[in-house]
Amino acid sequence: KAAEEIAAQEVEALLGVQGCPQGGKDCLDAFLESIGFQIFRRPLTPSEKASYHGIYDVIAAEGTGIEGFQWVLTALLQSPHFLYRAELGEHVGEGVYELTAFEIATQLSYLVWGTLPDAELFAVASSGDLLDPDVREGQVQRLLADPKARGQLAHFSNQWLEVNQLATVPKDAEMYPAFTPAIRADMAEELTRWVNHVVWEGGGSLSDLFLEPSTMVTAELAAYYGLEAMGEPDSSGFALTSTEGSPYGGVLTQGAVLARHAFSNGSSPIHRGMVVRERMLCHELPPPPPGLVVEAPPVDPNLTTKERFIAHSTVEPCKGCHDLIDPIGYGFESFDGAAVFREFDNGLPIDEKGEIVGPLSVGGEFEGIQELQEKLASSSEVHDCYSLQWFRYGYGLGESQSTQCLEEDLRDKFSASSGDIPGLIADLGRSIHITQRQDDVPLEPLYDPEDLEPLPELPDEDGEEGGEEPLDLPEQELTIDLTTDSQWDSGYCSTVTVTNSGDQSVTWKFTMEVEGEITQIWNAILTPVGEELLFQGVDWNQNLEPGSSAQFGFCASL
Repeated sequence: KAAEEIAAQEVEALLGVQGCPQGGKDCLDAFLESIGFQIFRRPLTPSEKASYHGIYDVIAAEGTGIEGFQWVLTALLQSPHFLYRAELGEHVGEGVYELTAFEIATQLSYLVWGTLPDAELFAVASSGDLLDPDVREGQVQRLLADPKARGQLAHFSNQWLEVNQLATVPKDAEMYPAFTPAIRADMAEELTRWVNHVVWEGGGSLSDLFLEPSTMVTAELAAYYGLEAMGEPDSSGFALTSTEGSPYGGVLTQGAVLARHAFSNGSSPIHRGMVVRERMLCHELPPPPPGLVVEAPPVDPNLTTKERFIAHSTVEPCKGCHDLIDPIGYGFESFDGAAVFREFDNGLPIDEKGEIVGPLSVGGEFEGIQELQEKLASSSEVHDCYSLQWFRYGYGLGESQSTQCLEEDLRDKFSASSGDIPGLIADLGRSIHITQRQDDVPLEPLYDPEDLEPLPELPDEDGEEGGEEPLDLPEQELTIDLTTDSQWDSGYCSTVTVTNSGDQSVTWKFTMEVEGEITQIWNAILTPVGEELLFQGVDWNQNLEPGSSAQFGFCASL
């Protein structure tokens, strides 16, 4: 329906640009070579052109030439070659596919700009020069220098921080009367402008996003936050403003983040702890156990929010996950549910002491959001997670065994650059993923299986022949500590700490008996092997240096 409506509205304008206002067929090839080229982001093949000629002929024979063009445009806008970005490539042998210059151009443009290539990028694709690594590097740098890159960074940041719903997130109008639609809009624009300032005009590193003592505000938003001084506003009314001496400063104090991750009538250690745990540490937590009624603890005028949630997180079976979430969220308690700084909650002094639980470089206690941001800014886990978030966003991929080398290469380069964000985006554009795909093509067997002698059956545990081959595990000195975090009549949740007790680095895996049937697992991979359960790490925690630890968790039904 959208294709039909757009074609009906735009076809005459497009024909006017083409110098063919009557829609004669002699203009069709030129139309396909210009408009069709932009829609497909590549030249059309002769067979494709013939198909669109056929559509034109059928429609124009019963109506007008303009109607013929209208339905050609409608068909172009419904084609998979428009709706999807082709990354099919050309097979060059052994399952390797080299992407075409036009496929590479489209990838680069959508990676950095979030839209189709411009005339220059199309030109170097048409000439084939884009296949040259040096030319491609020059185009990556040109795309990054263009203002359109700012829009793409803002789009990524909004998804990373999960603030896209800021305009509609419910808020109690009586409790937060100053939190108007205009303030919401200013907060959204504040985040966009400030992130772009830090990345493109400031230090440009991930650490700067946490530590930069500034923001971008209008006079109304500055008054809302209680900022005493404001910089010189631009034509839109926004000004780069220092936050030195104020409670604001850094990405976690952005109004969009604080207001989006809160309840309608108060702050929320859960929401704010989750955005750090999942979006900045890449620790995906499981959903609540089946049948559990999930609701915030009731408001008590005699308790602070932190006191209410401490009680809530000691109740089984909630404790296991909330121990990982809520203590992080407590560090945000000096900001109410609409992002305004406060010193008291229900008339009681704010306690903003928090903790990141887990065997992490960033783990441990902190007091207040600025100390939390200092910990996050220096954390290798946070840097690795940010790199992974860009990998997911930039390539449209989830983690898998086949992408592990790509993920590690990107992560290592980001670490070596001290968290340089433009460099991270450029590395995405330099990666082999931009130019090549690998498929699993079956190889010719080196022997005929029928020529092999049958293997003897292995003895079982009683010494009899038969049974399954025992699991072959590497020799590793691991200490396994299992802690039951929460338990109820029909199940339980546990945390497992794996420590490398040896003197060599290991990629850990082990078998363990578990009571009941595992229904959920996080931060590890579970593989049933016969009657055993094999546990092994995921990409970000599978390698352990001597003395270091990793944690994963699971829930099981009884």
